[in-house]
Amino acid sequence: AQAEAQGDLQEMRSHVDPDKVKYVHRQEHIRLMMAQVIGNATTLAALEGVQESALPDYVTALADSMAQALTDDPVFTDQMAQLHESVDVQIKHGHICLKAAVKEFSVPAKACVVD
Repeated sequence: AQAEAQGDLQEMRSHVDPDKVKYVHRQEHIRLMMAQVIGNATTLAALEGVQESALPDYVTALADSMAQALTDDPVFTDQMAQLHESVDVQIKHGHICLKAAVKEFSVPAKACVVD
C-alpha cells in the first residue's frame, strides 16, 4: 500500500525547483503589497478631497511624509530592521508563512506564523 501511495503522489509532483517557486510566490506577494499601497494611497487621497489630476503630487508628498515619520521614530525603524533580519519567509500549502525570532508584528490575514 505504501509503494502504491508513493507512486500516486509521485505523479502529482511538479519537479519544479523549489527556489523558483519561492521566487514566484515572493514576487506575487510584492505585487499584491504594491497594489494595496497604491489602493490605500488613492483611498486616502479621496478621503482628503484630492482631485485626480493632483494624485501624483499627493502620492509623492505622502511618500515624503511616510519617510519623515520613519526618521522621526528611530525606535520603530530599529524594530523594523530587527524584524527584517529575523524573518524567514516560507510557502506552506499556498500561504505565505513568516518564521521569526521576533514575536510582536502583524501579518496579512491569509498568512500563518510558524513557531
